[in-house]
Amino acid sequence: MKSLYETILASTQSGKLSFVKKWIFDNLFNHEIHTYNMSAVDEFFDITPDGISTKQKSNMGVDVDHNVKGEIPKEIKFNQIYTGFTFGKKKNITVKQLPKYAHKLYINGEIGTIPSFKMELSCALEIEGSSTLLSKIEPIELKFVDCKRTGKLWQDRYIKLDNTHITKKDLDNIKCTGASIESISIVNTDMQSEILKNIRLIKKGKRKGEYENEIYAYLDEYFKNFPECTIVAIEQGNLQKIKMSDYNVWLLPKGI
Repeated sequence: MKSLYETILASTQSGKLSFVKKWIFDNLFNHEIHTYNMSAVDEFFDITPDGISTKQKSNMGVDVDHNVKGEIPKEIKFNQIYTGFTFGKKKNITVKQLPKYAHKLYINGEIGTIPSFKMELSCALEIEGSSTLLSKIEPIELKFVDCKRTGKLWQDRYIKLDNTHITKKDLDNIKCTGASIESISIVNTDMQSEILKNIRLIKKGKRKGEYENEIYAYLDEYFKNFPECTIVAIEQGNLQKIKMSDYNVWLLPKGI
């Protein structure tokens, strides 16, 4: 026979589960393009004490920017998102509510400042939406792991920071652990402008053959936190790093 405490606890947990299911149904499904029944929550999501997870075999992503109505309740937290997770516009979401893992993480630049957090990813971090409003990244740690749907290492691992106003200081606040990322995109950013300006200064007054090693060293230092990254995308093309036995060569797009 259950004690009064056990009965109250079970009732409380049941009530919280119902609340979370109702919130998912109201906020994580696009009811404008499809008609769903409440049973769809169990079809696409798992709910545990660790938080809300998507089903591994489902293609359902989680977008708390465009679908969520109102503020995000404190009872809501995410766990394993096997597709994409988007946040940033809804600024009341806390880092404790963010998932522990997502295949791909999208952050809306409207957030202004990305707060410190840790997350496992298998594919990428992308800044999207109002990207020009992003101006600061506090220290974050992204651990790149095997894709939890396939159990294999994702081949195209990258960070995309296009059209933002973040600087090298912000870039240095991104710590990537686990499997190395392969590319970084900084198209139309303050960093792109800074790099092009400094390459021109290095080349100024020197002949071809006199400035290459200095440029190689400059780019090595600039991207030292991402030693295995071989492609840096800018508006003019790709800065491509070729690893030699004891040094790196950087190939520049034409006209730089």
